Amino acid sequence: MLAEAAKHNTSRITAVKVKLGAGSEMSTESLRLHFEHAAENTIAEGADLTIEQVPIQYRCEACGETTESWERLVFCPKCDQPKLRAESGEEILLEAVELQQA
Repeated sequence: MLAEAAKHNTSRITAVKVKLGAGSEMSTESLRLHFEHAAENTIAEGADLTIEQVPIQYRCEACGETTESWERLVFCPKCDQPKLRAESGEEILLEAVELQQA
């Protein structure tokens, strides 16, 4: 994020938006602390951090059912088979960065 901001002659990063998947194993509090620590003494220090939490999206490989959950699932809620595959919701995704030009 900092390297990309430098390419655009940026004096400051004012806001950052992140999507936090429920299956990422990271809490919003932990992500916020890590961000604040990483941004310290950089052009991102003091930037507003918006965290959008998203559920895990599953597809059953047995019956094709799609479902979402805020918790890890093993069994398909439709066919009760242990064939669920997470398609999204395990990631931490940088969605947007707001820059202030120099």
